[in-house]
Amino acid sequence: MELSNSLEPTNVKGFSLIELMITLLIAAIIIAMGLPQLRDMSNTIRFANIQQNLISNLLYARSEAVKNGSNTLVCGSSDGVTCSAIPSNWSQGWIIFTDENNNGLYDGDTVDTPRRIQTIDSIASITWSNVTPVVFEGDGTVNNTSSGTFLICDGQATSSISRGVTINLSGRVRSTDAVTCP
Repeated sequence: MELSNSLEPTNVKGFSLIELMITLLIAAIIIAMGLPQLRDMSNTIRFANIQQNLISNLLYARSEAVKNGSNTLVCGSSDGVTCSAIPSNWSQGWIIFTDENNNGLYDGDTVDTPRRIQTIDSIASITWSNVTPVVFEGDGTVNNTSSGTFLICDGQATSSISRGVTINLSGRVRSTDAVTCP
């Protein structure tokens, strides 16, 4: 009977420490190369979502104006309770309301009828090209001061993910990607 020497290497399977480190290094390089594209794709999706959210809210306001036959206003709001002191800033949300006393201001739910309050936590800067709220009249049109463009821009002014929303005098709301951010 032959005794085997236990000090001799047997058929061991596995990875050496060097092979494992090289594999991890290659994986880290591949991940580092892909992260910027993943971030850009994520921001593109988020900006498109903000654009579609704004469009759907503006279309809702227009339909409420036609349904009720009275002016429905949309104004930027930083707190969800009052219209913003800076009418062109819509970055934190907006308020949609029926202007019962036709003064062009949101007087709270005791005077005006709130229709929708939208607050957003956004990476985008949303600016309105006019200094007055958007006013949809009872026939769905807007007045001269309510036609214009919303710019949805990012902090780095990356034009590839910038979006826009335009409203023309007939009250038509449409998206546009051909915008120039400041």
